[in-house]
Amino acid sequence: MRLLIVSDSHGNSHILDELVEKYIDHVDKFVHCGDSELPDNHLVWNIMDTVSGNCDFYADFKDIHIERETAFPYAIVHGHHHNVKWTLEDLKEFAKLNKLSFMFYGHSHILKFDYEDGIFFINPGSIQSPRGLLREKTYCLLEANDTTVKIRVFDDQHEELPELFQKWELTQV
Repeated sequence: MRLLIVSDSHGNSHILDELVEKYIDHVDKFVHCGDSELPDNHLVWNIMDTVSGNCDFYADFKDIHIERETAFPYAIVHGHHHNVKWTLEDLKEFAKLNKLSFMFYGHSHILKFDYEDGIFFINPGSIQSPRGLLREKTYCLLEANDTTVKIRVFDDQHEELPELFQKWELTQV
């Protein structure tokens, strides 16, 4: 399974178009974790799955998108209804209840990876306005198979940030 994960683009449709053009033949799915601030009839939503964020006032997106047609079931949320700035417990409970392998979320604008109780929690940061110690605009490429999960992080110029690379051997987790 290969996914492109992006969040919090806050009106920057240009970068979303670039991501689709660059990766259309290289990923299985495109994931946007909300706060696009784009209308729900924007053409990018024909390709990219998204959810409603706290700044998506003019679109009718779902609050949660669950995907079960991939090798590893996952959900996309923005996070503002799940207390993600303080804890992952709400996401963990939701993931366990729905038997999900991955939870993708945004809202905090802070790149973050966690693995707890057999669930991967991934926040790709913000492609428009990053916060926290890392001030890079980021998105992620996730590759998962039966033995490994790899996450590569890129900036808005599509340059890889190799120091942020993450890898988990599934036989060890």
